[in-house]
Amino acid sequence: MNKSSWVIYGGIVIGLGAGLFQLLQSPLAFVSIIILGLAIGLIFSAVLSKFK
Repeated sequence: MNKSSWVIYGGIVIGLGAGLFQLLQSPLAFVSIIILGLAIGLIFSAVLSKFK
């Protein structure tokens, strides 16, 4: 696996961890925070590939 995959998966895991705090209040917020983590991971992987 290359580094961009690690960044994407890391963003998802961070979103999952942050979303667990919101799970009891709103399941929709849980899903949106996971998607936000994915988006941040995709942005960071694009930035990393630009500097390669």
